[in-house]
Amino acid sequence: LLQEAVTFEEVAVYFTKEQWALLNQVQRTLYVDVMLENYETLTSLGKSPVPSSAGAKSSGNFGSWPSC
Repeated sequence: LLQEAVTFEEVAVYFTKEQWALLNQVQRTLYVDVMLENYETLTSLGKSPVPSSAGAKSSGNFGSWPSC
């Protein structure tokens, strides 16, 4: 079974402000839980979950821990 490396960016989901506003509280909580789990998994493997270029990419959306 061949496995390839996965980056945080490949498993991350980003929402615009408009998309985020359409999510209900359960969906927002699930999003945060899944993103935290992905982050924790990658950091436990010694991977840098967010490359230095990711900040510019996510600055216009809610990929960075919105309030629920």
